[in-house]
Amino acid sequence: MQTDISGIELAPRRHRLTAYLAGIATNLAVAATGVLAASLADPGTTLHRLLSALTLLALLPLPFQLLVFMRTDLYFVLQDLTRCRDLFGDGAAYARYAARRLVRVAHRALPAPEDPSRELPDHERRAVRTYSVVLVVGTALCLLFLAAVTLPADVTLFARAVSGLGPDHSWTRNLDATAVMAALGGMHLLWLRTWWRRRRTTRRG
Repeated sequence: MQTDISGIELAPRRHRLTAYLAGIATNLAVAATGVLAASLADPGTTLHRLLSALTLLALLPLPFQLLVFMRTDLYFVLQDLTRCRDLFGDGAAYARYAARRLVRVAHRALPAPEDPSRELPDHERRAVRTYSVVLVVGTALCLLFLAAVTLPADVTLFARAVSGLGPDHSWTRNLDATAVMAALGGMHLLWLRTWWRRRRTTRRG
């Protein structure tokens, strides 16, 4: 899921940055409120634990904002500060061009690809070429983490949830197992459906 704030590029920079950073600011405000409230509650109480959990949940999404190759809120800030029109799209196009150029070095019979960044302004061309490296390396590391950590963990959780179903288990364990299966399965089905629709739209385009 990605926030759509089309047209914000026409607003003044101060308004654009406010829109880009609103989510991060909200998370920080919630976390700060949780810390202040937890300091007033007695340690070890249910209220203190709930406030601590609230603070943690508010802070957890923030490190992911640094993954600017995934078009996070900080990506839009970076795009604005580098004065690029489409940093992600141009960076991906340049990465594909660089890959085709490497293939041509191995197979000289292939025609020379055309550099898509050649017609960009100088400052934009430098930013796009640098970002393309971040895009390729970051995507590769994320896919490696997905294969080595995320998918095995999901499979393990799903298998344990399946083993927790049945009349031999309590209703609470059955409910917990069903919730885990619905959350994991639903998330992956939603991702596959979104990926398939985007791929079909790209093919039609």
